Amino acid sequence: MTNSKVVSQNDTQGEGKDRKVLLRVDNLVKHFPIKAGVFKRTVAWVKAVDGVSFDVYEGETVGLVGESGCGKTTVGMTLLRLYEPTSGRIIVNGEDTTHYFLSARKAKNYVRNTYVKRFQKSDFKPQDDLDKKYYDIFKNGGENGLLEHMVGDLEKKRLQFRRNIQIVFQDP
Repeated sequence: MTNSKVVSQNDTQGEGKDRKVLLRVDNLVKHFPIKAGVFKRTVAWVKAVDGVSFDVYEGETVGLVGESGCGKTTVGMTLLRLYEPTSGRIIVNGEDTTHYFLSARKAKNYVRNTYVKRFQKSDFKPQDDLDKKYYDIFKNGGENGLLEHMVGDLEKKRLQFRRNIQIVFQDP
């Protein structure tokens, strides 16, 4: 969405500036890498969304309108965390959620790849007290299931966020 304008209709309900900001998008940028060669190195970037900013107030309905290929769907997919934003901020009900939900998924994968797989190896021999503690914790699924509970809570928050932001895409 480069060289685009946000057009807003004046408040017809007379509530003015007293309304609560539900969603604030500040300078949202999403670039996709172009990879080439045997090692799939990044050789260039496609600027799908470049500097989009807008506010959605309580009681408003928002429509994102533009030419084909201008980034409407990319903005929506980024707001829903189906794409990670390159930069910018997404604030929902006053809370900066730009990287909040992606970090849960990344944290889950990091824990799984770094610790769980490590401790599942049959030849693993704990070398010190810390390794023994980690081994016991992950062997039993966390202390009283705490690890699964934490990851589950973050997943629930991510799903709740998606439900709260109901964006309708209509491409011609």
